[in-house]
Amino acid sequence: MTKRLDSRRSFPKGLYSVKDSGSAKWNRIIRSLYQGSSCRIRGCCTGRDDDCSFTIVSRGAVCYCDQYCTSGSPGPVDCCTDYWDVCNHAVEPTRSEEPWPPPAWGCYKDGRYYGEGTIIKDNCNSCKCFNSLWKCSTDVCLVRQDLIQHINSGDFGWKADNYSQFWGMTVEEGFKKRLGTFPPSHSLLNMREAPVSYDSGFCH
Repeated sequence: MTKRLDSRRSFPKGLYSVKDSGSAKWNRIIRSLYQGSSCRIRGCCTGRDDDCSFTIVSRGAVCYCDQYCTSGSPGPVDCCTDYWDVCNHAVEPTRSEEPWPPPAWGCYKDGRYYGEGTIIKDNCNSCKCFNSLWKCSTDVCLVRQDLIQHINSGDFGWKADNYSQFWGMTVEEGFKKRLGTFPPSHSLLNMREAPVSYDSGFCH
């Protein structure tokens, strides 16, 4: 039996409230949208593609990243919040290489998916994905982008720079390893000068 496609998007009843705009063709579902990077993760689609959607499990909502989301009434409410930044320009962005649909558990960083329990390095701190949230250590890093920007935006007579050899090190590690030579060992500090004996028959 051939499945007939309705002119509207089809959704399970009970998840969303539908507001009749007076036209069956352009009926839209009003819903609370997630403030995130949905389209940047999902990718953008041309025309109408009902599968080009992002499910926000925590809010029981769906938003779209296809061109169709901008048409009709109520119009842009169908679009994911980052649609306008990611998809609404002349060059169509390439789809993300991340798994789709996204797993129920896990974390994202810079558009990349990490499974639950994954530990990553963020500069000098370690972060673990726990219950879909990043839990990170709070060490002060030797290289701090915010501090570099603050210094360079002021008029201090000098400019700060990012030295890659110091990236990933804590301030404590910097004090221990990057302030010059290592302190002498205990045995070296206990050394004394050798006694000198002169041969009476030796002339200078």
